[in-house]
Amino acid sequence: MIKTKIKLKQILNKEELLYGLLILASIYVFDYQCIFKAIFHIACPGCGMTRAFQELLRLDIIGALSYNLLAIPLILYFIGIFTARIVDALKGTSYALVWEKPQLSTTQIIILVLVLLSSWFLNIIRGL
Repeated sequence: MIKTKIKLKQILNKEELLYGLLILASIYVFDYQCIFKAIFHIACPGCGMTRAFQELLRLDIIGALSYNLLAIPLILYFIGIFTARIVDALKGTSYALVWEKPQLSTTQIIILVLVLLSSWFLNIIRGL
């Protein structure tokens, strides 16, 4: 059996770890308010994402989707990056670059923008 030593900095850098801890603190300690909604009085594309992540932590997928449809794809994306970084640390590969800096075609970018705009429109209609 080959023993491989993984250092945390190979998976997460200090800024990412601090940012993650701040997000968790804002979810459970502070009364987080959307700056965009406070200024313009309409939902932003990310409105409901914090509540959606809270529902995902409770394993309530339907509840998460009711707050923001993009919560599931976004969390899967983050899991993909985290998994790729672990594989990179173990095997010395660079799979994480595929996840972190994807090469998107013009069609893929247009689809991504349309999905974001659709989600934003739904957030506005639902009054999130």
